[in-house]
Amino acid sequence: MKLRLSNFELIRIVAMLMIVGAHYLGHGVLRVRTADAYNTFMQGDLINQMISVLYSPGGKTGVALFFMITGYFLCNKKELISQKKIVSQSFFYALLLAFATSIIVVLRLSNSVGGGGRL
Repeated sequence: MKLRLSNFELIRIVAMLMIVGAHYLGHGVLRVRTADAYNTFMQGDLINQMISVLYSPGGKTGVALFFMITGYFLCNKKELISQKKIVSQSFFYALLLAFATSIIVVLRLSNSVGGGGRL
């Protein structure tokens, strides 16, 4: 029977939530068209500014925690992943992404040549 380390898993979940919160803070729901993040910060009210100050360090801390805990779990793994399996998976996903990208490019070109609207 494998022993579960639920305390590490809980910290890992908290780290994921910290990362999501920092991304939400940086990008938000609506895309901001200004290049200066300080102006966007100053346009918000006091509650939004306080929340953004609390969430902003969470991104870097959450990423560091997430990778350290993931590395800890990977170091304690007994079986090794073969190089052939890693190369075959990487090749498969590279082909899949190349195929998806070529379809997107063809659709954009056909849309712009056919006189359709912009994407």
